[in-house]
Amino acid sequence: IVLEESVRVTGIRVGFLAGPAHVVAAATKLTGNTVSCTSLPLQKGYAAFLRADRDMAARKNIVAKLAEKREIGLTAFRELPGFSLLDAFPPAGAFYFFPGVTKYLGKKSPEGEVMVDDNALCLWLLKTAKVAVLAGSAFGKPGRFRLAYASVATADLKEGLKAMSEALATLQ
Repeated sequence: IVLEESVRVTGIRVGFLAGPAHVVAAATKLTGNTVSCTSLPLQKGYAAFLRADRDMAARKNIVAKLAEKREIGLTAFRELPGFSLLDAFPPAGAFYFFPGVTKYLGKKSPEGEVMVDDNALCLWLLKTAKVAVLAGSAFGKPGRFRLAYASVATADLKEGLKAMSEALATLQ
């Protein structure tokens, strides 16, 4: 179990594993050379959080906010005109969208800049819409981009999605 996922502390991994001895032994071998120890202050911080949130109210609130943001993104992808060529699908448990953008590749911006690949599209979105998305190529998935929504304020997410849609609508 990775506790980071339950409390929206992106990038920090604190957790534990319980299961059959052979599974734990295999996981220990796998992670023994790839994972370093979690710092003591982080462990103590999580322990304090877990003691304070025994009824899980804080975690349920976090989950509800994440579900709301997920729905905001999915609705935007379905309804905003600039996203009409986007190949979007609901995240399968992650806190980011990873839509296909291949139908935007090869298109030109009003300034004549050609979207030659997902990297060019992401850089153009950063310059034009002021929204940072990561090219799928960085994750071995060219033709996609990654848009994280866990740590962004709801109002900022809505504003960013609108700005992206408006920018993408200008590509020809």
